[in-house]
Amino acid sequence: MSKFHWVNDEVKIDFPITDIVLKNTMEDCEKFDLAGDYQYFGMARAIDVLCKAFVTGGHMTERQWAMMVSRYPE
Repeated sequence: MSKFHWVNDEVKIDFPITDIVLKNTMEDCEKFDLAGDYQYFGMARAIDVLCKAFVTGGHMTERQWAMMVSRYPE
């Protein structure tokens, strides 16, 4: 049984997260999830938006973005 409510813990992020805003958003998302707090969904949406911007800017691949939204589904 997963410790998370909504985070897909089967998806492991296998690349470094160097952006502090994204890293903090991921941590907040997991904290909200563990607490069963529906603010999780706002954080998951923020992760998607940030990753879209990173893909557009060439700082993240589409595969990496797909992994992120698979781990943190909205």
